[in-house]
Amino acid sequence: MGLPQAINSMLNVAIGAQVGNRILPVYAPLNTDRPFCVYTTNGLRPTETKDSPNAVDIRTIGIAIYHETHSSLYTLMESVRDELVYKHETIEGVVIDSCILVEESVDYDSEEKLYIGIQVFDFRIWPT
Repeated sequence: MGLPQAINSMLNVAIGAQVGNRILPVYAPLNTDRPFCVYTTNGLRPTETKDSPNAVDIRTIGIAIYHETHSSLYTLMESVRDELVYKHETIEGVVIDSCILVEESVDYDSEEKLYIGIQVFDFRIWPT
């Protein structure tokens, strides 16, 4: 498979019970039921060693969670963090060497009356 399927699978383990099938790549359609989650691939940094020109790829993944309550948003964000940080396994054919949380923030959209939690993770992935 590929990285999007692996991310979706990990997020489903972390928050699937709370958001159902509303774990979406790139964007959520208008009027998506809440809560929901959107994930994006924000970057790729290949790494080199003296033995290999492309030893490990570092993929930056952004995850946005949308919820109507502040406390429930934090609960979902903690679940995502607990599932992803220090991940070291093969998921959906993607060999994950490690994962770290790079950044986290929370905002509020007063027009939509919606809390938005943003988490940015760096995954070290062995190329296949």
